[in-house]
Amino acid sequence: MKKQLLCGVAVSTLTLAATGIALAADLPVKAPPPVAGCIWNGFYVGGHVGYGVTRAKGTFFGDSETVAFKQGPRGILGGAQIGQNWCQNTFVYGWEGDVSFMSGKQTYRHISDGQEDFVTNKLSLLASLRARLGMTIDPTTMVYLTGGPAFVRGKSTFFDFGGGGGDETTLTSKFNKFGGVVGLGAEWAQTNNWFWRVEALYYIFNFKNTFVGPDDSADVNFKNAFVARLGLSYKFGDPGRVAGMPTKGPVYRPAVAPAYDWSGFYIGGDAGWQDTTIDISSPAGPVTFNPLHDSFALGAHTGIQGQFGQFVLGVEGAYLSTFRRATFQTPSLPIFLAGGTGIANVKLQDTWSVGGRAGWAMGLWMPYVTAGWANGTVGFDANDGALFETAKVKTDGTYFGVGVERALLNNWIFGVEYRHYNFKAKDTISSTGETIRFDPKTDTVVARLSYKFDWGKGPISAKY
Repeated sequence: MKKQLLCGVAVSTLTLAATGIALAADLPVKAPPPVAGCIWNGFYVGGHVGYGVTRAKGTFFGDSETVAFKQGPRGILGGAQIGQNWCQNTFVYGWEGDVSFMSGKQTYRHISDGQEDFVTNKLSLLASLRARLGMTIDPTTMVYLTGGPAFVRGKSTFFDFGGGGGDETTLTSKFNKFGGVVGLGAEWAQTNNWFWRVEALYYIFNFKNTFVGPDDSADVNFKNAFVARLGLSYKFGDPGRVAGMPTKGPVYRPAVAPAYDWSGFYIGGDAGWQDTTIDISSPAGPVTFNPLHDSFALGAHTGIQGQFGQFVLGVEGAYLSTFRRATFQTPSLPIFLAGGTGIANVKLQDTWSVGGRAGWAMGLWMPYVTAGWANGTVGFDANDGALFETAKVKTDGTYFGVGVERALLNNWIFGVEYRHYNFKAKDTISSTGETIRFDPKTDTVVARLSYKFDWGKGPISAKY
């Protein structure tokens, strides 16, 4: 009887144990925590548009004088890029090749002994193969440094009037130069496959040549270019899974960008660089001076904008002031009359503007375009040791530009903006009674910091 009881207990125990094991096998198992992925990992192709400014300087050797000159060929550019990224924790590293086609050129005209000669410089192509090293600051935002070898193509043309009568000579020198490029940028993931970026690149190269005509000659030194551009890339791979992620467990997808309301009144400051060409001529004569005026610039802005879905529309006024001035040599004083030699200085002193802005809200980021009215003040002075000549003129014009902003805190916003100003040519009477026509055009790249006042909507949904 005792043995039968013990056997029954043992059988019952084994049965319960087996049942418990089976039940335990059916219980849900807690999934492993999500693994943070890197959305940039993979091969990509894309395109870009932007604006470039180059540097050229030289010396013109005329029959009776030697004049140094500077140029800043500039223009719109566009091209394509291709590359590969890999990830290591928050670091992103890879390579990229790109090519850009540029439209910018500039001509220096010189009058010597009643003859007009000129030097034209043009940069038509920039290409590079660069390394990229970035760091993610959130799952969909990366900042990076880049650098590597570069290749540029351009052309210099020298025309010597040579006294006319068939003596005119045009000399052309095309150049292909290798150099280097360094830059920085920011990239944002729109989806798992589409990425947009803003970046600034500085190309370093050096082309030197000497042109010798029948009467005159010129030395040309063409070097360096600064490019600001906006790009869009497509990364190949499964849009629902980041390449290199584990095949089991949760799949990483970009986090939804925190809500941010761009509406409000704002004020702020600007700091950056201004690059200006001021054509100086006489309405009655063929002589034209083309001094290049570049300078560090400081300014301020204020505006108001409202957000409608993802559209952000607003109005902004701004002021920008420069510090340096351009110096060039003139045949005489007054500067368009024969005889003597003078030294002249010219400066786009300040710029006022008011216009509209249209942006596209992407959470904490907002790319935008801007355009409107502008007014600039040009100051001029010249002297030859005995005579002093001054002039000042205000001229209206228009501007257009592009930029990108990021909300840093609930009310603080940081941005980068490029503008091109096209002012009207305007005549004025100098202190010596001479009529001088000024025709300025300028490009600016500035960093912006703004403080936005909320419209009584209370705290935004995400704290930064």
